[in-house]
Amino acid sequence: MRKKELALKVIELLKEEYPNTECTLDYDHVWKLLVGVRLAAQCTDARVNVVVQELYKEFPDVDALASADVADIERIVRPCGLGASKARDISGCMKILRD
Repeated sequence: MRKKELALKVIELLKEEYPNTECTLDYDHVWKLLVGVRLAAQCTDARVNVVVQELYKEFPDVDALASADVADIERIVRPCGLGASKARDISGCMKILRD
C-alpha cells in the first residue's frame, strides 16, 4: 500500500471511529489554524485560544507576524510552553506564507 492510499485509509477509519468531532481551536482564517495547531503541541486548546487573542491583537495578519521580531512572538506564546521554538516556527511559517 502506497503512502497516499494508507493515509486515505487512516482518514476513513478515523472518521468512522470519531464521526462527530470538531476542532476546538478558534480560527477564522486558515493561517490562524496553522498557528493554533503549532501552539497546541504540549498545550491545551483552551490555553491556545486565550494566547492567540493577544497574539492576533498585536500581530493581526500574516504580514505582521512575518515581520515581527521572534522575541516579541515568544513573549506572547510562552504560556503555551516551548515558547522559543514555537515562536521561531510561527515566524518561519508566516514568512513562507507571505513570500
